[in-house]
Amino acid sequence: MRDGCVRDRVEEPPLGLSAAFRCDLAAGAAANYVQYWQFTDAERFNVAIASLVQQQHLPNGDCSQEQMAVGDWGVGRLHTGQMICYPASGGRWVVWTYLEDHIVGRAFRNDDDWRALYGWAKQLALFLRA
Repeated sequence: MRDGCVRDRVEEPPLGLSAAFRCDLAAGAAANYVQYWQFTDAERFNVAIASLVQQQHLPNGDCSQEQMAVGDWGVGRLHTGQMICYPASGGRWVVWTYLEDHIVGRAFRNDDDWRALYGWAKQLALFLRA
């Protein structure tokens, strides 16, 4: 995946964004691209996530079962955060967070197969090395 990654030039970056990169994936992949954003502090990170949830009117739920939801996810004590899924921009988004590191991962797929996108993103989320 690293070969297709570049610094992400976010058009309207959220406040407190300190680093961002984007990886365009090969045709046929479960996602068209994935982005990672790191925030300078917990406050700005929390505001960005809360704003997204509010803007998309997302209910509490489980992205493995529902195409629009926000819920908790984690890998023991290694990673904890939220998993967010919703339709927008002509496709589907899955967003996952790493609370301790103030990092957001975002994956986009330009069709309606939200289950494939979620399954792929859930596996990718396990492997962040901060």
